[in-house]
Amino acid sequence: MVVSSLGKFNVTAQQLKIIPDPQNPDLAAAHYRLELHNNLGFTVSQDDSAKLEKHTVRQCTYWMIVPNAPSDGAQQFYGYNSNDTESGFTTRLATLIAYPQKSLTAYDLSQSESNVKQIILGLMMYMQDYDNKINLTPQNYKEGLMPYIKSDALFTAPGDTEGTVS
Repeated sequence: MVVSSLGKFNVTAQQLKIIPDPQNPDLAAAHYRLELHNNLGFTVSQDDSAKLEKHTVRQCTYWMIVPNAPSDGAQQFYGYNSNDTESGFTTRLATLIAYPQKSLTAYDLSQSESNVKQIILGLMMYMQDYDNKINLTPQNYKEGLMPYIKSDALFTAPGDTEGTVS
């Protein structure tokens, strides 16, 4: 049993089974029951697995979780099949840590969609005030919509320089 902390949750891994890869002694698959529980007694329990890779540093051997590459979906690996009922939570968490740009891209896309929605809602309110006509030019649309949007930041995409009209 392995116990760790993840924010306000305690994480427990039970029934750990490590299956070596018969083709490569530096790879293995770990299968276990993952339990997350908080101090209020709430517990979530599910089967999970992770791909492990052996690393040796200064005569010490470590087994490290191998994250998926950003372009990989769920992949086939000895002892792990993405169609199993296992969640892959540990591998997804390792992937987010190893490749933060993958999760930031999804966040940026969501934030950009939200910004565009707010701009469109502001444009709709503008049109209601101006008899369903758009009297804006590329040079003055930002200033024309500001009374309806109230946030200059909506015109800048996540990741762009602040103040840039994206």
